[in-house]
Amino acid sequence: AHPNQDTIIAFLRISKTGSTALSSFIYQQKSVHIMADLFPVGVPGYFLGKCMYGYSNAANMTKRTKKTTPCFHSYYEDMMEHIARFSSNLSQSIPVGSGFHNVTANDGQLKLKWLTMVRDPYDRLVSLFHYSKRDYLDHDFTKEQEKYLESDDMESWMQSLTKPKHHYISHQYMRLNYTSLDGAISLIEGEDPTMFTLINECFEASLRLLMENFWLSDSTETETVDPVTKVVESGKLHNVGKYANRSVHQEDPLRAKARVCFQDDFEFFDHAVRQFQLMMQLSVEKHGGDSTHFDSCRYYTKEGGNMRTN
Repeated sequence: AHPNQDTIIAFLRISKTGSTALSSFIYQQKSVHIMADLFPVGVPGYFLGKCMYGYSNAANMTKRTKKTTPCFHSYYEDMMEHIARFSSNLSQSIPVGSGFHNVTANDGQLKLKWLTMVRDPYDRLVSLFHYSKRDYLDHDFTKEQEKYLESDDMESWMQSLTKPKHHYISHQYMRLNYTSLDGAISLIEGEDPTMFTLINECFEASLRLLMENFWLSDSTETETVDPVTKVVESGKLHNVGKYANRSVHQEDPLRAKARVCFQDDFEFFDHAVRQFQLMMQLSVEKHGGDSTHFDSCRYYTKEGGNMRTN
């Protein structure tokens, strides 16, 4: 049996943060299965199951597809509302001998480990702007905003997102708590945070922390090449942050305006980065001071002091 067979990873996917690459990496691990595969397509529980991962090395558990079933972009509070029903449906759908019989123990309560990934707010907006120029049907943009996209006017488009009704697009913290910045921050901080939060700009370091804290590898197997090194050397991450990070070390007037316009989301990201630093520091201490895996992360400091995000 897999040591984590009674645990479910609940993935809160936030758009334009590298979430597609992250979910793909999780699904590629041999003993990790997407819970939607336990349900017939369309059955209650299947939809939420796209964002749930479980551990099993049972011989009769096979992945339905080679690629992960796309998880939807949701909200923490919405997912929590459906967890109880999902648990009930799951307990009725678990195949015999699948290795998932313990996930609905304790009166049907799932043992969840929440996971998300966030991104520098301005870099995320840059990425969203370029993506939306190709396909703005994914968001409820106004005709005016569509005009800005078509004319490549990012400044006006970004300014239009400052209206409260569009904050759900520009403010990633709202995915954790739609009405409260403090509420969102409280979910990601502490020695054992409710929401384990990874950082797009340090993707390799994020994968290292993910492997370490979520035990994605099967301890019964021996890997000649560790999964993170394998995916990094494969070049599959070249599109992560495709439009990002190019302005981080430059004097970009739009970045300065974004920090004023979206102050709340920058504050949230600053907290996420400090928590990420704490997790890296704890990992380094655990491994006897070896910081090799984190030296490439621009937010890592050997001294362990507070970091400046920009």
